[in-house]
Amino acid sequence: MFIGLQIVALIFQSLALFILFSNISGAKMDWKKYILATLGLNFIGILLAIIELVTENNIFSYVNFLTIPIYFLIFSLLINKYTPKVLAIFYGFFPVVLWNLLHRLFSFF
Repeated sequence: MFIGLQIVALIFQSLALFILFSNISGAKMDWKKYILATLGLNFIGILLAIIELVTENNIFSYVNFLTIPIYFLIFSLLINKYTPKVLAIFYGFFPVVLWNLLHRLFSFF
């Protein structure tokens, strides 16, 4: 049951990040893009976790830690093709940084 709650929390986190991204960047996304982007992010995380279990190498835990920022950076650069690159990088990192800040605020206080 606890693992199911963690999976639901990860899906909620991904959806919240993509909704925040679309509101900040002004990119119009329909529900299909939200679902595909969320599934893509979770698939990459699961794939890296399986690789870490199979190889028993600690380097993949660091890569898994950077999965969300790298994914949002690439996603932002692909979605915002016609905006300046600096602005697309900002759009990619801002939701992740804001979500991390709010997570730390609520978990520590």
